[in-house]
Amino acid sequence: MFTKHRSALDLEVLTSIDSLYRKKDNTYFQLLQQSVTVERDAEGMPSLILSYGHDITPLKKEGTANLVINNRHDIKIWNYNFDKEQLEAVKPISPQEKKMLELLNQGRDSKKIAAELFISPLTVDTHRRNLLKKTNCVDTTALVTYAKIVGLL
Repeated sequence: MFTKHRSALDLEVLTSIDSLYRKKDNTYFQLLQQSVTVERDAEGMPSLILSYGHDITPLKKEGTANLVINNRHDIKIWNYNFDKEQLEAVKPISPQEKKMLELLNQGRDSKKIAAELFISPLTVDTHRRNLLKKTNCVDTTALVTYAKIVGLL
């Protein structure tokens, strides 16, 4: 069934999974593992997949994990709920939040972003808080760094 519908698949996909790992001293670090198809066979199926990892401990809130699947057309985010032991879909990043991420990446502060987007600085701060919650990042700098790594920027 999978191969029967492969023409509908977009194989330009970056999968990012961050997880908690316990070190020998019983402290944890967060590893972001990413996989991307770098070569396809004659039928267009993945034949070589590159997988690599990043230590993102300084970027993420303690005890959190995400799954981000990013293709050219869509970005999906899930948070892992450790209490329920399940993935929970995150509301998609809105066009306004995407624009905010781009402006934050350019080093703009809330006041400048508000003026550029014709919104109140309080609305900017609300969007920033929502982005931090969706990504489980510790602060704005971590948010921008994480967004670059997983392809949100």
